[in-house]
Amino acid sequence: MSLVKWQKIDVTADRPYPVFLGSSLEELGEYLQLQFKDIEQILIISHQVVADLYSERLKKGLINYRVNLLTVPAGETEKSLERLSQLTTAALRCDADRKTLVIAFGGGVIGDLAGFFASAFMRGIR
Repeated sequence: MSLVKWQKIDVTADRPYPVFLGSSLEELGEYLQLQFKDIEQILIISHQVVADLYSERLKKGLINYRVNLLTVPAGETEKSLERLSQLTTAALRCDADRKTLVIAFGGGVIGDLAGFFASAFMRGIR
């Protein structure tokens, strides 16, 4: 496994969360198995362009999971309640549950949207 390092980033003064830095999409699944023992399904939220370029490599590394790719158009306007509703509907259609892991696969808008979605869906998922 070619993990670069683990780094803790402080979200608030008393609650840090881990950020994974690595160099191989294909090895992400191996890493996740070490960190999250109870995950069976992963929702990947991404821009269509990024998904077109990299999703096959990413899915290859997640072969032991049920993986669903949810794409959104690029742009700040996608950070909306309408988009959140669409993601929620898509997640329910995929039978996502409280043990589902959300991966934000993209830049700032995707990170913001995926983070907000994960915190709101079923009172919070990972």
